[in-house]
Amino acid sequence: MTDLHQGFRGPTGTPVNELTAFLQEVDRLPGIQLVRRALAAAVRPAAGERVLDAGCGIGLQTRRLADEHPDAHVTGVDHNAELLAIAGRDPRPNLAWVRADLNGLDLPESSFDVICTERVLMYLPDSALDGLVRLLVPGGRVALFELDYGATMLAPGSARDAVVMRAQAALHAALPQPWAGRRLPRLLRDRGFTDIAARPFSFTVSEPVWRGIVLGTLQDLDRELNLWLAEQADAAARGEFVAAFTGMLCTGRRARSHAPSAAR
Repeated sequence: MTDLHQGFRGPTGTPVNELTAFLQEVDRLPGIQLVRRALAAAVRPAAGERVLDAGCGIGLQTRRLADEHPDAHVTGVDHNAELLAIAGRDPRPNLAWVRADLNGLDLPESSFDVICTERVLMYLPDSALDGLVRLLVPGGRVALFELDYGATMLAPGSARDAVVMRAQAALHAALPQPWAGRRLPRLLRDRGFTDIAARPFSFTVSEPVWRGIVLGTLQDLDRELNLWLAEQADAAARGEFVAAFTGMLCTGRRARSHAPSAAR
């Protein structure tokens, strides 16, 4: 089974149909729908403002932003050309797509009024946020939603506590920035942002999302974990609670005059 985290981190040969199906399934999660409504409310561009959706994938939320704000200019950026090709199949007059690596965005400085991300910075070094800040006009706004794997809850089932703790540790180790959610307020403060606010969201996952992330990440690590995974996968297939993930929606405004400090 494919570890989908690898597919979102960079070119790994993960089939695009698997990434697409996973993104569509996540989009259907009731908890993620709440997150996206809150994210859209935080973005809320005025007429003529330029919005960047960084790490847009197949553009589900990007198209919604363009539809809800026809007088704004929305740009979706992603490093995966195949995902962008799928995103571009349903064009809008106020919507553009750009293929670019968020680790080195070659876009004009101060070219956006609003920048948003969703489950993107957890795969990237802090320098990627510096690149996004460079693209934001002084006084511009960010709305960033990132998961925090330090706040993940896994159902123990019949396993020993130590087995579930190993599962949590392995999920934590699967991401470059497993504590991305809780780190956002400090990262923005260090870069001179003001009006910083953070709001946590927790949500349960469906069986396909469980299979793609939890099972795909943890399978075959050891025999006890495999037994626990099988038990939880059966529960997930029955629609029972198996896991809760938590993320942080962090908003802020770039100062009108500030030299960003180094991340600490």
